[in-house]
Amino acid sequence: MRPSRWLLVTLSLLVFACGGGSNNDGNTAACSDGIDNDDDGKIDFPDDPGCSDAADDTEETPAMPQCSDGRDNDGDGKTDYPNDPACFAPQGDDEVDDCPDGPFCPLCSNGIDDDNNGLTDFPEDTGCESAGDSNEFLNNPTACGAGLTIKQISESGMDSGTFASSTSTSTVVSPCGGGAGAPAIAYVMLLTEPKVIVASTDFPGTSADTVIDIRGAQCTQANAHIACNDDISTTNSKSSVTKSLPPGIYYIIVQGHDVSEMGTYELKIDRFAGEGIACAAQSECGPGLICRTPAGASAMVCSQPVCGDGLDDDADGKIDYPADPGCESLTDAAENDTCPGVGPGCPECADGADNDSDGLIDFPADTSCLAPSGRSEACLQSEPITQLTQPFTAGTTTGAVNDFRPPPGSYLGSTCSSSSTHSAPDVAYELTLPAMATLNLNLNIPTFWDSSHSLLNASCNTTAPIACRDSTSMPLTNVAAGRYYLVVDGYSTGSGAYNVIVSGTIANGGSCEAPLAQSGALLCSSGYACKGTAGSRTCQIAQCADGLDNNSDGKTDYPNDAGCSSSSDDTETTVCPGAQCPVCSNTVDDDADAQIDYPTDVSCTSAGHNSEACRSTEQVITLTQPATAGDTTNAIHDVRNSCSSSTSTSKDLTYRLDLPATTTLTLSLTNKSMDSTMALMNATCGGVPIVCSDPDTTTQSNLAAGTYYLVVEGYSTTGASPFSLNVVGKIANGASCESPLALSGALTCNTGYTCQGTAGSRTCAM
Repeated sequence: MRPSRWLLVTLSLLVFACGGGSNNDGNTAACSDGIDNDDDGKIDFPDDPGCSDAADDTEETPAMPQCSDGRDNDGDGKTDYPNDPACFAPQGDDEVDDCPDGPFCPLCSNGIDDDNNGLTDFPEDTGCESAGDSNEFLNNPTACGAGLTIKQISESGMDSGTFASSTSTSTVVSPCGGGAGAPAIAYVMLLTEPKVIVASTDFPGTSADTVIDIRGAQCTQANAHIACNDDISTTNSKSSVTKSLPPGIYYIIVQGHDVSEMGTYELKIDRFAGEGIACAAQSECGPGLICRTPAGASAMVCSQPVCGDGLDDDADGKIDYPADPGCESLTDAAENDTCPGVGPGCPECADGADNDSDGLIDFPADTSCLAPSGRSEACLQSEPITQLTQPFTAGTTTGAVNDFRPPPGSYLGSTCSSSSTHSAPDVAYELTLPAMATLNLNLNIPTFWDSSHSLLNASCNTTAPIACRDSTSMPLTNVAAGRYYLVVDGYSTGSGAYNVIVSGTIANGGSCEAPLAQSGALLCSSGYACKGTAGSRTCQIAQCADGLDNNSDGKTDYPNDAGCSSSSDDTETTVCPGAQCPVCSNTVDDDADAQIDYPTDVSCTSAGHNSEACRSTEQVITLTQPATAGDTTNAIHDVRNSCSSSTSTSKDLTYRLDLPATTTLTLSLTNKSMDSTMALMNATCGGVPIVCSDPDTTTQSNLAAGTYYLVVEGYSTTGASPFSLNVVGKIANGASCESPLALSGALTCNTGYTCQGTAGSRTCAM
């Protein structure tokens, strides 16, 4: 290499001699020519501080500040502003820092998502202007939607305003109401440490019916919802929310209950010490927290109550409510118990004894015990108490013991039981309910006997039932969340088989985690869907009713979006064009009536409707199984069957049957409490029905292969309930046995014939 260097030096000198002037009139800058041009013992960039960069034509440039000199001066792999945590500006002259875990490391370089927005540090977190930024917070004026004004919270935490036609509006819908264009103002709040927040409009300056919604940093996202409140009570339409929050950015939206709500509001937001903050007295902690030393800790901090802190505080191998016998609720302050063993320190449901002599001991074997902390194995029932978890539950009182007598005669305005003798046997069930807007506890009696049924409270109080009915229906409204007992009994001496049919609508914002909700017996109301993290799901506004174009297809919500089967559908899936595109959005005149799709074709009740022939607000379901569960309780009245009452406006559902040629087809309704009718229609889904049946069963002979529709409706105006729709039939000899109804066993070949041939073209052959 030495001869090459001398050759380079020689050439350089020649160039200098010929050109004159600068020592670098050639193509190589002084700061990258391999020469110590200023004789300071340092050659070129980055070693020579007189070089601002490799293209600098002199090694005598005054030294730049470290934060803009193009060098990684502290060797941490980060160079200059805005990348080096020590550089607060380009003029900074020191790149030394203690990141990522030192006490002086800026928040935008500490490896932590300090504002809980899912983004960490510079440059990922847009709230960080540089790695040296001490705050990840970005004041985003459109965080909760372009039409919603966002204000800073004052030091006092107080503000007031007026909902008027000129007020900004919110499209962010909470489970408690508001949104969808309601007047609203949002307040942004940055928490740098855990806090308990109490936001309230319960002040004299509030005249409007308010809703308060606390949301996370991604304000417009559905999962940003944290907590909300509509009315403080049935007589107070003001709002108050208390919530323990970790550090992060939050938005508190104060809004009118709906788009028409006008008036004034007065807001106060209080911030108290949150979880994990050191304390010396209870008064130093926020509402709901306790100043104590948690299990395994060495100092007192503000903590959740013992029975909800996720720790085994009494070291018995059982953690919190409902697992620990010492915990009666999540807010219980102690897990202490003396279990197992009978005594005052151990609840009956965990003491190892059969306290009610039913042959079942403790939780979970004794179904009267909802948790080990249950204080009584109480309901005096000779038969085991079964928990209702499904829409239909079959049972019989025949052979049971007469443990309970309903109130005689009329009770709370309804006939309940015989006013004279009562010796009928009874069976009890347990129900765990969320808050219910409506609840129907009905009986279906396959073979008539005179029944009675009563609803009891959590203490199984037999002397004062919540409700009692001699009839088979028990409609209730505004039922509080909790445990209940349903006793199926006879009016006097009656007994027999029955089906318990449970249906109802969960209150908006109520939990949908109970087994009855997960089985479909209890549903969220129209426009709401069961959403959230498993274990804490609630009835929240569904995508198909939230006022947003969630799939950006230019169509918003039900009935306009083809991906919405109903307003409670929580997925505005893009389905058109394509194989999944519904008939009422496929741009084809499927029923050849010169009317195409929704809303032009009047048979299309929505863009997601799958038939241009049938007028049905609810999705037309294709029958594929021997039995299909249905429920007209929350349906809409679209048609009136010719065999229903002439004045009926009862709710209805429509089903599609794709049939091969059949010799017999039997359709029946069971497990229902309503007086029903059903009409079998041809492929046009209109005109005179093939048959309209007031009885619950109809059999048709020699139906041709093709598409048929079945409308299930209540006989009279009030007829609505869950039901089971049953299909059974025989396929004509030689006809196809490939339909879903045939493959599921609902339709079978005649005696002496079996389904034979190549898959896809099989027929009933000998």
